[in-house]
Amino acid sequence: MGTAEPPTAALAPAPGQSQGQIRAPVKIALLLPLGGMGETAAIAKGMKQGAEMALFELNDPNVELITKDDGGTAAGARAAADAAIKEGAEIIVGPLLSQSVTGVAPVARQANVPVLAFSNNSQVAGQGIYLLSFLAEQEAERIVSFAAAQGKRRFAALIPDDAYGAVVEAAFRQAVQRNGGSVAVVERYPLAANGMLAPAKARRRGDQDRRGADGSDRRAVPAGWAGGPAANRPGHRLFRPRHDEGEAARHQRLGLPSHRA
Repeated sequence: MGTAEPPTAALAPAPGQSQGQIRAPVKIALLLPLGGMGETAAIAKGMKQGAEMALFELNDPNVELITKDDGGTAAGARAAADAAIKEGAEIIVGPLLSQSVTGVAPVARQANVPVLAFSNNSQVAGQGIYLLSFLAEQEAERIVSFAAAQGKRRFAALIPDDAYGAVVEAAFRQAVQRNGGSVAVVERYPLAANGMLAPAKARRRGDQDRRGADGSDRRAVPAGWAGGPAANRPGHRLFRPRHDEGEAARHQRLGLPSHRA
């Protein structure tokens, strides 16, 4: 059984358009780390499928999707971008990871091809590189400002021990300072299954020890970001919920609309 060709919308004339009126399609390159079987590859494959579904729904013969595996590395992304541009790509969507964006940037700039990347590292943006993501600075500010508005002034953070964690920590400390608070502690956890459990339990024990002699609560407000390998990607950072609160309470605390009717 042969493998199916990647779907494109350049299959038939648009409604009201004759075959002779079809112009050359606009080619959009999609660069994602599709290889392997890990979490990053699974996310990338889901994004690829979403792009293909959007393309079919659009049903425009003047749009064509060129999908490339960037390997999740700067070198792989550079090669993928170069190949896509040589195939006529006029815009690049992706890559997913910040190190891949750095590989794409010089190739795209030289060809004057804009890039819409999914990285949440603002340091890789600029000069034709645009980010389609939630930035760490925005997330930290929203979380901390909401807590500060509730009268909280001491904060603790649980963050991944990787490059993304370094970005988050800087954003977190700046947000706390802007909102008149203080950082009680920052704990890092390894990028492994259940890696955050040990530091989270240690922090909880420490919080219990910090209750005042009169029973007053002097604990820091916990703010945490969870992520997998090279976790600079959208949808994988969250304010860790308290173990005893439900979804509605969590959404209210974050200033988000509830999914419940």
